[in-house]
Amino acid sequence: MLIVLIKTSIILIICLCALYLFRFNSPNLRHKILAFGFLVSLLFPLLSYTPLSFNLNKAGSVFSGVINSEIISPTQKFYQSPNIADNHLDLSSQKKMKNEKEAPKSDIFFKIFVSYLFLFVWLLGLIIQVFRYIKQIFELKRIIKHSQVFHKPYLLKSLKGKTINYNISNLINVPFLFVSIKSIEIVMPTHVLQWAVKDIQNIAKHEICHYRRKDHWLLYLSSVASIVYWFHPLMKYLYTQHKYLIELACDKKLVSEGINASSYANTLLILPKNDKELSLVPFMSCKQSLLKQRIKAIVNDDYHKLKLSQLSFLFLVVTGISLSGCVNNNDLPKIKDFVEFVSYDLPSLRSGKLGNQSIQIATFYDGLDNQNTFVELEFKSKNNNNKAWLKLGPLKKFNHQIQTWQYKTTKGELTGRYKVTNSISDGSVDGVALGIVYVDANINTVIHKSSGPLEQGVSNILCAWPLDISNNKFIELTPQLTKENHGSIKRLLCGAQLLKHGLYSLN
Repeated sequence: MLIVLIKTSIILIICLCALYLFRFNSPNLRHKILAFGFLVSLLFPLLSYTPLSFNLNKAGSVFSGVINSEIISPTQKFYQSPNIADNHLDLSSQKKMKNEKEAPKSDIFFKIFVSYLFLFVWLLGLIIQVFRYIKQIFELKRIIKHSQVFHKPYLLKSLKGKTINYNISNLINVPFLFVSIKSIEIVMPTHVLQWAVKDIQNIAKHEICHYRRKDHWLLYLSSVASIVYWFHPLMKYLYTQHKYLIELACDKKLVSEGINASSYANTLLILPKNDKELSLVPFMSCKQSLLKQRIKAIVNDDYHKLKLSQLSFLFLVVTGISLSGCVNNNDLPKIKDFVEFVSYDLPSLRSGKLGNQSIQIATFYDGLDNQNTFVELEFKSKNNNNKAWLKLGPLKKFNHQIQTWQYKTTKGELTGRYKVTNSISDGSVDGVALGIVYVDANINTVIHKSSGPLEQGVSNILCAWPLDISNNKFIELTPQLTKENHGSIKRLLCGAQLLKHGLYSLN
């Protein structure tokens, strides 16, 4: 819901920018831009469910790099060791694990609570807005029902097979157009009886022009958008601008068809300000603050023609919005759909003891300890082509800790792609090394070790451990492992090579 709201806000901001960019162009173009924005804002949540929708996660690319693979049969013996005991964990590690297990529950509860709260407030406002508009429809019908027929020979009687009914009512101050299935209703205030024939004709032509342009449908569209996004201040502003631009566009069309501009402007001057809520129907009157601008636009037709650069901008915006709306956010897989976190502790790598759905990862980082270095492994679904990344880190420099993880691959498997991010050198030979061990579909225990290019003729093979990492020191740097298991992890990493920041793939 938050993503839809953010994207809708971006659309409305684009519409606002377009109004400024095309401010010297015709009002007909500007109000169509707004109408398109309202339509997209309503369809945006639905575009990702259409046949045109696509999943960005499926658009993968091939990355170069090498990981050495080593397949070991289930009968081959690994170093034997018992399971990990909690007393080998330091107090800070135990507290960290406890907090990480408890935090997600409270976070999920809070997110659910906030989501339902927003949904409740939005639905409440939506219901209020719907009732307000329904009340307005009944009010318009009541005005028409209690109005009197207004017959004049100089007024058009029908248009495109539809009868035009002219009425006068003492319940309104300004004329408006109401389109029903069978007829076109033009309702004028009672005091039009005192107006000149030319003014009455101008009013009738104006409302009929609205019908010919199908402005009532555009008003319905913008009204629905304003109901759905009732809470959005930018929507309210653009909705008001849309109604004003519809009137300007109608004025321009009438002037272009030959109506006398001065006479038409004088008709606007005698119309009082609308004192009723008539947002669902086109009406000729406007706010006094906008009347001067409207008359100036009628008398001086100085709008610029559409430039190629503006046309290109419109094309790019429309294409970009349409494509972004078709992104299927709901289908974007989460890594939790593929793998399940088990522990930072690793059980011993005994032959045949590693579960078929288990994967163990050990990392070694030699570089700047900025707490912003990560390793990411890509997984794909066993049932479809959906993919997601498992992010491990932030990695600590090896003289602080050599980190390990264990996951259960519930519905996913490795794709062979992985990333090393923000590996920053602080010496001559730096980077990230990793070892991965898991049981494949053929119940073979598979070990992957990172392998990178040699730089400056200096080997970065981890078998050449730094001098200060003796066996005792190595045990201190891996408090998450049992004493018997340290050797297994060291052998898993031994032979792995340090990788710089980049993207790689299994060989």
